[in-house]
Amino acid sequence: MSSAYLRGLFSKFKDFGEDWIYSPGINNFITNPADPNNTCGITTTTEVQGCGNVSFTDVFRQPGQQLFSVQAGARHAVRSTLIAYELALSQANYTGGFPRAGFFPTTSSNLNNIAFGVDVKDPFVPKFPVLNGVNIYDPGQYALGYANTEKDGIFERDAVGDISLNKQYSLGSHSSSIEVGFKGWDARKTQLFDRENFATNSQPMTDFLSNFKDNNYYFGNFIYGPVTNFGKVLAALQPGGTSPNLIYNLQNDFDISERIWAGYAMNTISLGNLRLQAGVRRIDSGFSSGQQRGSGPWWKLIFGVALGDQPQLHRCVSQRASSVSIRFRYDSPRCLRDGNCPA
Repeated sequence: MSSAYLRGLFSKFKDFGEDWIYSPGINNFITNPADPNNTCGITTTTEVQGCGNVSFTDVFRQPGQQLFSVQAGARHAVRSTLIAYELALSQANYTGGFPRAGFFPTTSSNLNNIAFGVDVKDPFVPKFPVLNGVNIYDPGQYALGYANTEKDGIFERDAVGDISLNKQYSLGSHSSSIEVGFKGWDARKTQLFDRENFATNSQPMTDFLSNFKDNNYYFGNFIYGPVTNFGKVLAALQPGGTSPNLIYNLQNDFDISERIWAGYAMNTISLGNLRLQAGVRRIDSGFSSGQQRGSGPWWKLIFGVALGDQPQLHRCVSQRASSVSIRFRYDSPRCLRDGNCPA
């Protein structure tokens, strides 16, 4: 009798779009109008308020994610022999990133010195009302502070396979079995970040405005201010080239590989209520990551004796065989860092 199966999964998702973010912030909370940090002209302090500023960010989302997995296997019962095997492969990757441009108040702008209050009457819709009449949605008060592109790549691949064979036989009048098996696993994980910074020259936000409008922004709870078009930012800055953000890129880059092989053999002989078992197992593993290397074989020898009846259920009482096992394990030294093994 035989059985086989095949199953798989595939998914692909692109989270493309553009986000526009106004970020008000309070630098100094004011509890007394005489506070020397009260540079924004707060005259009363009956509620939570403070002096701060605001910035604007345009995030151009370009991440794409994809994964697939396939698994196949079978079991074959041929007389007194059972053979089972399985093979699986999975792979996932991420590409793209989050290029962005940041706009800040110009040096002479009154956006650098805004009196903010804190309105939490509705805890689900907190607000920072402006108390000194400054228009934080005036694009003429913002200038381009930075811009970058980002093309990242993250990849992982896992492959695993195993096979086992169990043979039932008789040793005289004693039922016995011998089983051997093998399993292998191989994986690789890589990550490569590439963020490139543009050279900016404090171009005004008005050079990059978009005509996009959301008339129902947060159901009318917040003001929808003017937004930018990231394509216009790219068109203006690309002729000047880019420079890599080495600190960000290098600390996020890695390439890791790992491989494990394992095999075992086990024999069981039943002598009435006495069951003798002996086996051996070996595992070999290795990994690499940059300048580091590692490997390590492990041997394990197992001997066991079990005395008693087979587990059974009788009158709602579970009876199980008592067992005693003796195990011996041999570990060989592991080699780390470019194969330099300890003595």
